[in-house]
Amino acid sequence: MRFKAKITREKGQMLHQVTSSLERIAKGAVLHLSRDAFKVSMIVNSPDLPRGFAELDTKVLFNDLRIESQSDNAILLRIDNLHLLTYALASVKRATGICQIKLVKRGDRPCLCIEAKTDGGMDDTGMHGGESVTQNVPIRVLPVEEIKHYLPPEIPPPDVALQMPNKIKVLRNVIEKTNKFGKYMYIGANQVGNMTLRVEDALISVQTHISDLLPARLEEADMPDIDNSARVKVDIRKLSVVLGLQHLPWDDAHLFVCDNAALYIQVAFSEECASLDFYVPVIVDDQVSND
Repeated sequence: MRFKAKITREKGQMLHQVTSSLERIAKGAVLHLSRDAFKVSMIVNSPDLPRGFAELDTKVLFNDLRIESQSDNAILLRIDNLHLLTYALASVKRATGICQIKLVKRGDRPCLCIEAKTDGGMDDTGMHGGESVTQNVPIRVLPVEEIKHYLPPEIPPPDVALQMPNKIKVLRNVIEKTNKFGKYMYIGANQVGNMTLRVEDALISVQTHISDLLPARLEEADMPDIDNSARVKVDIRKLSVVLGLQHLPWDDAHLFVCDNAALYIQVAFSEECASLDFYVPVIVDDQVSND
């Protein structure tokens, strides 16, 4: 088994942004490495928790990728604390040249090793200083077939699919201002491009309307009917965790709603070489269906 790749400072920064956003979802993660994709799946132990997944194109992410295994050149790794990888990738952000990521053994423990040369500025003699930084992230190698336990959840086709490139921040701001009024939020949307956010308790109801949204760009066979509408009930705090995307330089965002069943957000960024999917647990509620 072998994995070794070179990565530029810019792509290392992008990978750092991905892992730093995903670690908001859960502590542990699995990495599925192949010649085509670098995939990250967050490990959650309950269907009532948000879930996060990322996929990056290795041809864009890495330079000089070398990967070999007896499982069609695919490798599955488990990291019990994704923050350790995020911390290690910070050295790539400060690198002065090409960095290296490789699978190694330190004693009997397999690790992801990240090597970078950082800029130390001017030293006392007026020369440019710097240092070589090596970070070892402990991992566990899993059988590749176990990836089936870490795949995105199976959900029905969306009833409503909308573009949200300029509205994610609006949605987050609404949540920050209304979460004091209730624990749950009712989200209603239609394929025409309208969305309603409602929070209520026994004494007050706060409702926000968002309009002029565009339909998501999907294959024609997957496009919801223009007359479709959908509603879901979600925990505000869990939705807030998913919407913490401020670290991501995303270029496009979509919101998908399955009536009283599922809510998920997909963002894409950086020359279409990466996409992330965030799934928010939905509370099945008769009020949603009858609202």
